[in-house]
Amino acid sequence: QGEMMWKLVQHFGQQDLSKMRSEDQIYFSFLGISIVHYPASWALPIAVLISLIFVGFVWVARKRAHLSLLKTGAAGVSFLFSLIAFAFLAQQAWYLILEFAPAYRNMVDPDPSHLYLLCFALLCILLFALIQRLLLRWIRGIELAAGAGLVWLALLIFTSLQFPGASFLFAWPLLLILLSWLWLSGRKDD
Repeated sequence: QGEMMWKLVQHFGQQDLSKMRSEDQIYFSFLGISIVHYPASWALPIAVLISLIFVGFVWVARKRAHLSLLKTGAAGVSFLFSLIAFAFLAQQAWYLILEFAPAYRNMVDPDPSHLYLLCFALLCILLFALIQRLLLRWIRGIELAAGAGLVWLALLIFTSLQFPGASFLFAWPLLLILLSWLWLSGRKDD
C-alpha cells in the first residue's frame, strides 16, 4: 500500500495544476449512503433560492400567525448570543479540565475527550432549552424559530460568498427546515 501511495504522490505531484479544466466542486456525504456533489458556482444561487423560501415563510407566518418582525429580530440576536456564549463556555470548561488534568495537553486526541465533548454538548442543549423556555414568556415559538432561521440564513449567505465549499453545512439543513415550516403552516388547524 505504501508503494502504491508513493507512486500516486509522484504522479500527481508532477501534474501542472495551472492547466486544470474542471471547476471547483462541493462534496458532502448524504446520510453515509452516498456522496452528493455539485459545482461550487451553484452555492450562491442555492443561497438565493433558500433566501426566497425564507422570505416566503416569513410572509406566510406574518399572515397566518401574526409574526412580529421586531420579536423575530430579537430572537435572532438571542440565538446568536447563545451560540457565541456556548462556544465560549465550552472552551473555558475545556481549559478548566486541562488545569485539573494537565496530561491531556500533550495528547493529540485524548480518549476521554469524546466523553467531555458529549457532556459539553448535553450541557449546551440543556442551557439552550432553558433559555428558550425563558424567552417564551415574551417571544412566541414561531418567532424564536424564525429568529434562529434568520441567523442560519445569514451564515449561509456569508459562507456562500466567502467559503462556497462549506455552504452546504447551512444550505441543506435550512432548506429542509424551511420546507417543513411551510408545510406545517399550510396545514389547517385540526
